[in-house]
Amino acid sequence: MAATMQVDHSTVAKSVRRLVNAGLAETTKSQQDKRMTLVQLTPAGLTLAKKVEHICDTAEERSIKGLTDEEQAAFVKIADKICNSLTGK
Repeated sequence: MAATMQVDHSTVAKSVRRLVNAGLAETTKSQQDKRMTLVQLTPAGLTLAKKVEHICDTAEERSIKGLTDEEQAAFVKIADKICNSLTGK
């Protein structure tokens, strides 16, 4: 996960620890590979994730409101270029 997100392992571990301490996530050891720790949202974490998803969906809808299909496509293309530049692709 850390490599996919391009962050250091310690940063991910610290973030997970904070989520666990806040009661939003829980960890368990993998039954297949005891070296792996599995992270899962708690019911409170799922509730919060749904709220955040709704906020993001609303922000997305508002941000493209009034744009034509062509303008939306151009925006997505430019945003992809910016993201690729930031990740070195």
